[in-house]
Amino acid sequence: MSNSSISKLLQLVSEERLRGSTAGYRGVLIASESDKARVVNSAAFRRLQQKAQVFPLEPNASVRTRLTHSIEVSQIGRYLTQKIIEKFVSNDTSSKRYNELTALVNIVETACLLHDIGNPPFGHLGESAVREWCRDIQLAGDVLHFDGNPQGFRLISFLAGEDRFGLNLSCSLLLSTIKYPWDVKNRPIDKKVGIFDSDVKSYEECCERLNWKTGKIFPLMQIMDIADEIAYSMSDLEDGLEKGIIDDEDLKNEFDPFFSEITAKSNHIKPFIAFKTAIIIKPAIKQATQRSRKSLIAKDFLDTQIFPV
Repeated sequence: MSNSSISKLLQLVSEERLRGSTAGYRGVLIASESDKARVVNSAAFRRLQQKAQVFPLEPNASVRTRLTHSIEVSQIGRYLTQKIIEKFVSNDTSSKRYNELTALVNIVETACLLHDIGNPPFGHLGESAVREWCRDIQLAGDVLHFDGNPQGFRLISFLAGEDRFGLNLSCSLLLSTIKYPWDVKNRPIDKKVGIFDSDVKSYEECCERLNWKTGKIFPLMQIMDIADEIAYSMSDLEDGLEKGIIDDEDLKNEFDPFFSEITAKSNHIKPFIAFKTAIIIKPAIKQATQRSRKSLIAKDFLDTQIFPV
């Protein structure tokens, strides 16, 4: 990546907040650390430990909750962002722009921590239950399209704080959490609602602060989303093993190129759980980094998707 390309990406890293910080402006690195502290210490984040990832009401502590899943996604998101920087930024550029580049990593990491924060108990079944309940009591409006994504943005930008700004996170972080940047009126056909009507103003103001066009996919969100895909694909496999839904024969059938190497080292299933990180997650991150290169070196990469479908 050229220095001009990384400069364009770093234009999206800002300490701007919808309500100015009481501590004033302290630089993007401190702002990104403050964002993470606000999230980790919030009650909304801690509640993720009581929400199921896949298996509800699970007594087995080894099976994931939304909290453990979110922590895993944040680690992958942080590592993926570091690999993108490592691949495309020279050491000279890195040393000169340390604060901005580190803030970029922090923003993606914290967005990963937040990516499921609006999900109700029981996941997609919980979302369906809320929508059905709203229909039953004859509510109207976009609440009939209730989903964890717009609820997450509403939670962190309004509900979770003591005033109308919620956790008062940076605009860069807020936009990095919005997977579907449109409300029910402006959503594309067959797309989920990503922002409730009542929160559109906050979203638009964030875009204005960063000089970002409303309705466009935010690049840092895409990195977060890829990290989530990598994490839940592997964690569902591990939870299936832990629950006994998947056995050795299933693994052999689906992962035969790797299975012989794994079983040669151990006859137990547990070593595979750790080893899969090296043989599956790391290659996935490598591929994601390579796929990002063509998009990031393009002159108009801010107008395209980093990870095109």
